[in-house]
Amino acid sequence: MIDRNIVFLDSNLNSKKTILNFLISNLQDDDYLDRDAHDFKNKILQREKEVTTYMGNAIAIPHAKSSEVKRPFITFLRLKKPLEWNKGQKDTVSMIFMLGVPEKEGEVHLQVLSNLARKLINKDILKKLEFTTDPEEAVQILDEE
Repeated sequence: MIDRNIVFLDSNLNSKKTILNFLISNLQDDDYLDRDAHDFKNKILQREKEVTTYMGNAIAIPHAKSSEVKRPFITFLRLKKPLEWNKGQKDTVSMIFMLGVPEKEGEVHLQVLSNLARKLINKDILKKLEFTTDPEEAVQILDEE
């Protein structure tokens, strides 16, 4: 569900739009998403309009179910410099976890989102993710129970 190829550490990206496009492009390259991922991207953007995916602790978890998702994934991007995730709000984000699940596996979507959110309230896990320099180590940290 998460592998080192979709973990990006110390990125210099500087806007939500750029981050989402970057992650989607890499997910397409690694065969997690169809080449034409308009439905997935639109669902991500629509969710962001309706309810923020900012979760506190400098974390955002954009997520969606879509028929364009080939297999479930979690991708992780850590920014060098935090950015404002939602215009006009003071909360900044430095870690983004994008979650995608095939449309037909809807029950997996909430289960994975819940498990990820539960891990990300653990201060020890957050500290490790903040300082790791190795994508493989980030995967191991996220796989810890």
